[in-house]
Amino acid sequence: MQVNSFQIIIEFELDQQIVFSLGQQLKELQKALNGKLSILNTPRMAAPPTPRALIKSADTILTISLDRLEITTTPLQHIMNNYESCVKFFKSRIESILKILRIEDLNYKSLGVISDIQFPYNEENISGIKVIEPIFDRLINIQRKERDLASFQLLFGFMEKNFYTNYIISGYEIKNIQIPSSPPQNNVGFVAIDTKSIPISESGIGIKIDINNKNKESNKSPFEDANSILDESINKYNSLGEILNLEDFFKCFQQSEKDKLH
Repeated sequence: MQVNSFQIIIEFELDQQIVFSLGQQLKELQKALNGKLSILNTPRMAAPPTPRALIKSADTILTISLDRLEITTTPLQHIMNNYESCVKFFKSRIESILKILRIEDLNYKSLGVISDIQFPYNEENISGIKVIEPIFDRLINIQRKERDLASFQLLFGFMEKNFYTNYIISGYEIKNIQIPSSPPQNNVGFVAIDTKSIPISESGIGIKIDINNKNKESNKSPFEDANSILDESINKYNSLGEILNLEDFFKCFQQSEKDKLH
């Protein structure tokens, strides 16, 4: 198992002057994250969720829109195989950002957290769709009749006491594409790459856990709500086999109780 990224989306009341409202905080945040602040040339009539400003650092991308803030963080390499350590790291990153931005001053409404998790397969050069075939056969009541699966993505969710929880399951594959440093002289500026001929370096099952509190009648502060949702995501992660009815499948991907893979 490896955690690819965490993303938090915090929604607040529409603020047409958001970049001006947060101007000083954005400069402080750029310094705190050792990142780069970009004020985007977004058309005035663009939809409110369209980003107006962006801060990018080594492990975090933050976008500011008229009605939301999105933070995407990639866990550090040495902790990405431990879900709880990744959650702890993301909590720390969110706390440092929200302390500076003071989102509660913008009439905070709700938030959601998306965990992007990958379960690599232990064989090389196997396509992502081939890896996910057993999942299709287990969960979907459609007979393939010896036909090869060509595409598959499963999305479902539950409305629970305080949260909406959604799950997205799909196959993934990674190819290491190398672009020649010197393209042919008769094709300057253009490089043709046949991706089908490039070996697959990694493939497996990708699962996204999306939890939000839009169904709560009253929310607390962004940081308190983010903490409670991230704690809930740990519970969901630890119960994935049971939730998806794939307990035996996950055992095939795990080498020990510490969640190390083949």
